[in-house]
Amino acid sequence: MKPREWRRGLCLLLTASLFLCFALTPLTALGKEGVFINDSVYFTLDNVRYTEGADDSSLRFSLTLHNKGASVVDFNQYGVRVADSRGIQYPAVLSGKLKARVQPGQESVFPFSTEVAPGLTADQLFVTVFAWGQGSAVTRTIGSLSVASALSSGQESQPAASVHMASVDSTLPDQSWVTIRQLDQYFVYRNNKWQLYIEVSAENTGTSAFTLPQALKARVQNSNGVKSEAALIDGADQTLLPGKPVKLTLQAAVADDQADDAWALQWYVQSGEAATVLDSISLLGAAPTSVGESQTLRDSYGQPLSVLQVDSAKVTQAAGQQWVRTTVKISNTSDRIAALPDLTGYYYSSKGGVTIQAEDVSSDHPDYLSQGESETYSFSAVLPKGMSVEQLQLALMEAKSTEESAGAASSTGAVSTLLPVAVADLNQATVVNQTGGNGATYEIGEPMEIATNAEMSVALSELKLYDNETNGFQTAIAKLKITNVGEDVIAFPTLSAKLRDAAGQVYTGTRQASVAAQIDANSSYVVSYSFLLRSADDSKPVTLSLYEGSSDAALIASVNSNYQSDDTSNDNWDVYPYNIVVKSSDLVLNGTLSTNFAYSLKMNLDIERKDQVIMDSAVSKLQFDIVDPLGQLLGSQTVPFVGTTRLLNGDNHLTLSNISLYQYSINNYAKVYEVVDTPNGAVKRYLGDIR
Repeated sequence: MKPREWRRGLCLLLTASLFLCFALTPLTALGKEGVFINDSVYFTLDNVRYTEGADDSSLRFSLTLHNKGASVVDFNQYGVRVADSRGIQYPAVLSGKLKARVQPGQESVFPFSTEVAPGLTADQLFVTVFAWGQGSAVTRTIGSLSVASALSSGQESQPAASVHMASVDSTLPDQSWVTIRQLDQYFVYRNNKWQLYIEVSAENTGTSAFTLPQALKARVQNSNGVKSEAALIDGADQTLLPGKPVKLTLQAAVADDQADDAWALQWYVQSGEAATVLDSISLLGAAPTSVGESQTLRDSYGQPLSVLQVDSAKVTQAAGQQWVRTTVKISNTSDRIAALPDLTGYYYSSKGGVTIQAEDVSSDHPDYLSQGESETYSFSAVLPKGMSVEQLQLALMEAKSTEESAGAASSTGAVSTLLPVAVADLNQATVVNQTGGNGATYEIGEPMEIATNAEMSVALSELKLYDNETNGFQTAIAKLKITNVGEDVIAFPTLSAKLRDAAGQVYTGTRQASVAAQIDANSSYVVSYSFLLRSADDSKPVTLSLYEGSSDAALIASVNSNYQSDDTSNDNWDVYPYNIVVKSSDLVLNGTLSTNFAYSLKMNLDIERKDQVIMDSAVSKLQFDIVDPLGQLLGSQTVPFVGTTRLLNGDNHLTLSNISLYQYSINNYAKVYEVVDTPNGAVKRYLGDIR
């Protein structure tokens, strides 16, 4: 027989014998395949992880030796190898230094790893247990265990790594094992690169408490074999108590073109230039939370504590810019008090390139939430105009004082670290298009689409034309109703306004001289902006644009509206926020005619307050002018809507004195105006007559 044919025949014989061993493999009492040394001692294949790669594939598994007999079993008498369906064998390397002697009634776990040829599937691989004979080259096969069978039966849906800590630190007891399972995974674009954050649960399965050895290191590896060191940024200082899981957070930087790769988390020790991998788990991938979805938040032990939900996201586009605002709610769904995270938001594109820190425009948050309580956050930012909404994501990070780590378990002192809380995909955000500042169709009194502060609602409550007697120009007055829709006090917003007429002429608004410093929760405040116009065509609509800060800053809203007109022929006066109906009125001589005399103006008024808003008493008032039949002014009195001398709902009596006798006429009458004080002087709007 030719040598090549002999080798082919040997491979076929070996393959047949291995498959025969597999076919005859009995089951244990737990329903798993087992390789039996005798009726009381057997091996099972557990915790199998198989990762297929381009150059080679990685197989990690644990062989559990069950000793239900009456005498000690020495694992040194047995060996393990891996073979594929072609009969090619691969060495199985024991991960760590373990005690080989298994006492009666005990079981011991022996983790192994190996690299196999690429292109193999799990059903082509099996693990063989053999006994050493006389001499290191003499072996006797005991049985084989199917990798595919172990993966499909008796395996946890969530893969776990078993790391022998005594192999990392020889001062720890031999039974110092930690089982590590993945909790969450986040990809966040920060500091001009993709950061992979991994949250895991680490459980001490031994009998003695310890902390993670400083020699323990971690790294991530993708299917192409690219590796990146993973720093343990939270949890390294926690004591691992037996049977009590704790949450650990790791961070690794990955290249832009690798953010979508499949990754495995490896735990290893370094000896010189050689790295010994103790175990690894294939990461399950990162799935960002969508708008309307919820995500569980965990405490430091990895236990569910509260729920975070992305309630809404809105992107406003205008004048070549865009602004985003996302509302997030955290609810305590547990049966105990929950600490609120100190959240910071970062907007970025799923394609990377830029990160924008968001401002939490909601008020101060409490430190804790009682059972059943909720707290709302609102994150806003100005986005680059080229950033696609379909690729927009928001990372919520928690600022936490923690131990800075150099390796997986080494620390260099307490620092403030940002830990991931959630990543939201905002591709379903509501888009409000106000491109070019042309203005949206608008109905007076309705809330505007505001791009920024979620705690603030703005409505245009009135837009009317007034006469400026100082310079003869007309003035447009826009009354804005600003409402604090939140639950805490907010600072009075600094808004700028511009008005553009149908001819394209733009006028800059001037805010009233004084405003409140803040607006209480669930309260509304009226503020007026005046626009000095060269000309005004009240038959065509105008565009009102609002800016956050100066008029050169971010455009936050733009609406179209016509100037409002009044019917001056009736006794119904519309002066926001009031509607005034004159039920009866009379202008009579007060006293007798002499060199100077006085008029008494009597009115019974029905004053309706249409909106419960706060306004400055100096802003809007009613002015009553006594004029002769030719319209010449004889006397005047101004009455505010608020204060001790305000107009009353019911009977009102005004006295207008010091009128000269020669100005008396039975045809004299009163003209009524609304007067608004502006920084450019008082302006007034004619309402009607009282005769």
